[in-house]
Amino acid sequence: MNTAEQSGAVLRRSRQQIGPALRALRERRGWTLAQLAAESGVSRSQVWRLEQGQNVPSYLTLARLAKALEVEINYFTSFESTATELDRDLSSYLRRVGVPEDTWAEFGRLGLEARGALLDALRRLTEPQEQVASRQRAAEAALAMRGLPEAAPEVLSTIDEVGLTPLEFARTWTQFEELPGDRICVAHRLSTVTGAPGLDHFRVFRLLYGVEFPDPRLLRWWASSTQSAIFATLQEHESRTIYPLASLERYLTTGEWGMRFAFSPKTVRAHVQATIDLLQSNPRFRIGLVDEMPPLGFFVKGTDGALIYPLADSDPQEASSNRVALRFTSPEVVTRVRDYFESLWDAIPPERKDSEAVIAWLKSRLG
Repeated sequence: MNTAEQSGAVLRRSRQQIGPALRALRERRGWTLAQLAAESGVSRSQVWRLEQGQNVPSYLTLARLAKALEVEINYFTSFESTATELDRDLSSYLRRVGVPEDTWAEFGRLGLEARGALLDALRRLTEPQEQVASRQRAAEAALAMRGLPEAAPEVLSTIDEVGLTPLEFARTWTQFEELPGDRICVAHRLSTVTGAPGLDHFRVFRLLYGVEFPDPRLLRWWASSTQSAIFATLQEHESRTIYPLASLERYLTTGEWGMRFAFSPKTVRAHVQATIDLLQSNPRFRIGLVDEMPPLGFFVKGTDGALIYPLADSDPQEASSNRVALRFTSPEVVTRVRDYFESLWDAIPPERKDSEAVIAWLKSRLG
């Protein structure tokens, strides 16, 4: 017996499947147990036990009951087949939603219509989750097979449909920062993980995503944890980030850090100075500048996971969805993303990724 059959059997332990059909046919004729017994030649007690699922009927008994009720004998076998299939599906969904298996027999005592209604409700409950998982798997397969940038269109459309919400994105980023290994990133805004004095993370989150963060204290804790994690990483591993030159220069000259807001010159100066300080103090912290913006951004920590997100800013009030990223943990996808990063990094000329040259460029833009 396979797993699906075993699961369905759990629901059938307390009764045989023809009981509800037999009772429904009897009641449709307005007969009592005694009347059906008299018409069929099957004892009243046996009819009762069959309806309760306490007996397994012989073929002769089924034939007598079918003749009395004026149905074909295959009506009962067809009913049992339908009920068996329903119970197999129902047990599968009960497992998906975490209902303990030792309680399944209780569901088996329900009538066929009640079990069918329960199955429909469970399907409606789990279908959205299954659709999300299916879309995620499709994007993962595209990445694993074709890599980047070839799979970028599929990934971006999947983000728009079933990606992480801003809150999930912030939580996942914090979790990724605490993973072991080196750190690689492609972004279009100067990272705040180096520290940005005077930065209001709560306001930035609201303006970037158009939603309120539910708990300011939690956001501050995540920001602090992220900053601590990157400094811990830099004790043993490299952190390399690639920025499009144009977007970084725009930030340095205008303070623009999103679609709907800009930082003050004072905040920009403090933010950039913190980045310069880290470049000067730790050779493992590196920045590379590219002329063309890649088709998407990503953050990878070690070999355990990759976060992929759009690089283009969008107005949160006009966005088609409030989905901002996808998380991948399969080794094949992580390897593909890392390979793409290395190809971008290797193509950067020395004067665009040498720390002294990058520091000089940043200072020249600060004035």
